[in-house]
Amino acid sequence: QLKKDYIRIGKLLNYIYNGTEIILNSYKPAYNSVHHVSISLYWLHKMILGTIFEILYRYSDIKHDHGVNIERSSIFLNAFGDNISFCSFFKIESCRSLVIYDPKNMINEFSFLIDSNNHASKMFEEIPFPGPVAEFYNIDLLYKYIIPQNVFGHLNNEKNIRVMNEFHTYYLGLS
Repeated sequence: QLKKDYIRIGKLLNYIYNGTEIILNSYKPAYNSVHHVSISLYWLHKMILGTIFEILYRYSDIKHDHGVNIERSSIFLNAFGDNISFCSFFKIESCRSLVIYDPKNMINEFSFLIDSNNHASKMFEEIPFPGPVAEFYNIDLLYKYIIPQNVFGHLNNEKNIRVMNEFHTYYLGLS
């Protein structure tokens, strides 16, 4: 198990470099504000580091912490364990699963979680029908939730997720 974790941590460290490259090349500041792109970089890096710390935490001996007092809640968590992990990671009360899909062929491109209090999530409470991503757009939706989770999924090769950057052609719906 130690060797598998060592290899996994090495891959995750490469995700930091590769993910940064993908975000900077796919969401060029000419089209997006540098500040907004940096939000995506921050959350992607936090997701990757949280996953690394989650692996390392398995090897910590809570009974013999030698005065370090490492508490699980004080380190980054893995954002992808379940809804509870996701909410703890983002420090939110609840989350909602949404999907982005191509309206031409109705193929699910990418599922992701967002804060239930996000404007896009609230819109689905009023009208539970899909619509163009632009209708639901807000900075947190795109730069905090969609882009980092999309790039992480792409790097992790989950179901061959591709990097999405032309959101105006896609629809957003409930997952």
